[in-house]
Amino acid sequence: MRQVLPIGIELSSAFAYPYDYIAELAHQAQHPPGGDHCIGAFNQAVVNLFYGGSQIALLLGEVVKNRGITPPHLANLLFRAVQYMELHILSNTMYPGDFTEPTVWELELARLLNDHSACLKEILLTRSTQTTKYQRYAGLKFVLSFLLPTRPLRVADFGCGGNYGLPGLAINEPFEPIVDHTADSLFTEHVCRPCELVEGLALDQFDPYTQEATTWRLACSLYPSELDTLEQVRAFESRLKSNASIRFLESDLLDLDFDAGRIPSRYFDAVALSTVLYQMGPIDQQQVISSALRVLKPDGLIFIQDFATKYYNSLYNANSLTFDGNWFTQPWAYRSFVAAAATDWEVKEVLRWHNGRCRAVMEGEDFLALLAIQRLTNIRDQEPS
Repeated sequence: MRQVLPIGIELSSAFAYPYDYIAELAHQAQHPPGGDHCIGAFNQAVVNLFYGGSQIALLLGEVVKNRGITPPHLANLLFRAVQYMELHILSNTMYPGDFTEPTVWELELARLLNDHSACLKEILLTRSTQTTKYQRYAGLKFVLSFLLPTRPLRVADFGCGGNYGLPGLAINEPFEPIVDHTADSLFTEHVCRPCELVEGLALDQFDPYTQEATTWRLACSLYPSELDTLEQVRAFESRLKSNASIRFLESDLLDLDFDAGRIPSRYFDAVALSTVLYQMGPIDQQQVISSALRVLKPDGLIFIQDFATKYYNSLYNANSLTFDGNWFTQPWAYRSFVAAAATDWEVKEVLRWHNGRCRAVMEGEDFLALLAIQRLTNIRDQEPS
């Protein structure tokens, strides 16, 4: 079922039949995220155990039954849950070095299901993948620099995760090198400019500064092959904590309290939704977008970055976002979108990223629409107040 949103964006999520989830795991066994052999071996072990009559089949069946969760999300959540347990519950010193073969994972998963099934089940039923990456905010910085270069900015980050984005932009924390395929390296020109972020509001369901939230976030954010960078990541997080212009508010995006006065209406120049909507069903997606519109200035913009593509509905002559698809087999599936008054609140695809690590960027199909938005924004900014 598709839901049409107030700004003319139509979002959809499809929930598959049980065996589609196993097909996704089998696919990621052959094409693991980041090419990580440990993840590939894990996924193959899950598939082997599923067809071998293991408890894993019952566990996954219960999760699918009780959660509206897409196959790619479940595949990623399952591995992150197990990695979290290996690192922080079992304190397994053999992980990840000894876990590059499916047979090793089969034995370990059998042990987990036998001794810690309740813990694993709780994680799969109650948590969502939280891959907080500051690098992913390069798209937001480009859009802000290109469209709103002369404004002191107020920005809200819906679903901030570890709250890297706005604090990093406020102190102009540099991004890792990005291969720029845009015309005349326009992306690089703007993403390197300072951002005058005078105020930010970061929202998330969990306080990112608690020990529990930190351990879960890092277990989600790092591939096994990246765990040796853990201390660098912690130093980066510590560097961002000192920024006083960014206010964090612990709040569920699906239950925002606008009456308490802590979330102002019609106040922000931009609202960012970075890798948030793919984990939700269409009704929840609509609710989050509606809340974003409520806090946005009339001439502000909504920035959406996710594993999504545009879907055209000829019946209503409107475009939409669909979150159906395989994130890891098709390059350039992670994309940046903008919706604003200048687009009549239709979503425009402005950037495409080679993958969710955001190390290479190219123009989106509506990249030229940025020029029209920029012209209109500049005219409005020059008008007397």
